[in-house]
Amino acid sequence: MSKTADFLVELGTEELPPKSLSVLRDAFAAGIEKGIFEARLAHGQIFSFATPRRLAVLVEALELSQPVQLIENRGPPVKLSFDDSGKPTETRFNPRN
Repeated sequence: MSKTADFLVELGTEELPPKSLSVLRDAFAAGIEKGIFEARLAHGQIFSFATPRRLAVLVEALELSQPVQLIENRGPPVKLSFDDSGKPTETRFNPRN
């Protein structure tokens, strides 16, 4: 069984417009939930809160680590990586450009 813990993230802000609090609260919670989903982390309920100077999201029982996954990255085609004699070709990457 995976270990879990409650996770609270809170943003202190300048004065937020009271009429926008529910939209800002929901957008902040949606962003947190999207990140958790993309990280493939199991969790319990998600609660969001807003005051004129704070936005907060509480995630209950958030998994402390991601599940093991196999990620396969493919490089350039072999015909571009090696010349006709089988030697590696010169790289064209220049981080200074």
